[in-house]
Amino acid sequence: MHIHGVCDGSAYLDENYQYFLGISNFVNNKLMESGIISRERVRLLYNGVEIENFEKRLSDLEKKEEKEKYGIRDKEKVIVFCGRTIKEKGVKELILAYKKIYKECDTKLIIVGNSNFANEVVTEYDRELKLIAEEIKDNVIFTGHISNKDL
Repeated sequence: MHIHGVCDGSAYLDENYQYFLGISNFVNNKLMESGIISRERVRLLYNGVEIENFEKRLSDLEKKEEKEKYGIRDKEKVIVFCGRTIKEKGVKELILAYKKIYKECDTKLIIVGNSNFANEVVTEYDRELKLIAEEIKDNVIFTGHISNKDL
């Protein structure tokens, strides 16, 4: 069984699957927490990524245009989250942590993605994220979905 999210070990899983492939140590540890699934049956298999999709090089002019588009000054550093904006990804925790340090460093936080891949759906969690970021909205940028080719 290939596990992409938190999954509790159960008698059903124990009886129906020989091995478990979790995408992270966190996922694997949660699976084994109940004591039903033994460590010997659990393996780690990270999600794959096609690196060549992210090797695009921008000219200096393109970089300048992108920075202007998002209001990023030349010397500012950028912290990027890229993924689905769902609880399991820790976006809320990232924003809360960023709120504690943003005054100490010259940075912007960019949140790339939404809760439902390319479908622009706004969930209660999305609204909560924007509410948390409201008081530092000049430093947090929500882009919504950006296709891999444009990323």
